[in-house]
Amino acid sequence: MFRGDLGNSGAWFLQMVGLFGSLDTYAPSFTYLSWFVAVGLVSTLGVMVARLRVLVTFLLLVLLTLFLPVIIE
Repeated sequence: MFRGDLGNSGAWFLQMVGLFGSLDTYAPSFTYLSWFVAVGLVSTLGVMVARLRVLVTFLLLVLLTLFLPVIIE
């Protein structure tokens, strides 16, 4: 059951950035690449300068973003 839900996580990431209409119109590949690079850079910078409490909160939010859709499914 978990394997099937985790297999859908790639589609969920695309939907977070831009999947339009009734989930049949994708944004250009450059859009996804730009978003993922920007989020990665901002996240890395944030982790580098964050204090411990903020870092723990950030990591908790990242884990919830990754696994909450799987748990709900």
